[in-house]
Amino acid sequence: MNIQQKTNTDGGHFFYEEGGKELAGMYYSKISDNQISIDHTEVDDSLAGKGVGKILLESTVAFARKNGLSITPICTYAKHVMDKNAETYKDVRA
Repeated sequence: MNIQQKTNTDGGHFFYEEGGKELAGMYYSKISDNQISIDHTEVDDSLAGKGVGKILLESTVAFARKNGLSITPICTYAKHVMDKNAETYKDVRA
């Protein structure tokens, strides 16, 4: 699965597209120079149960780790996964 990223000065998102149509995305906002928030996750029904949300989260976490950022999960999905696996994400969790 090819996850792509779009960024702007206020944040960005990681996404998966097929046939030019975005089918899944995880959106984040820049809180400060060293912190982002995950605001929202969307996954098309056609991808339900395929772990796409988790792949998007892992892409966002890898981005945060690479750039020395901490993450505040506002999105209920991201918050749930990060809370459930607190040890895995403790290095990036704000």
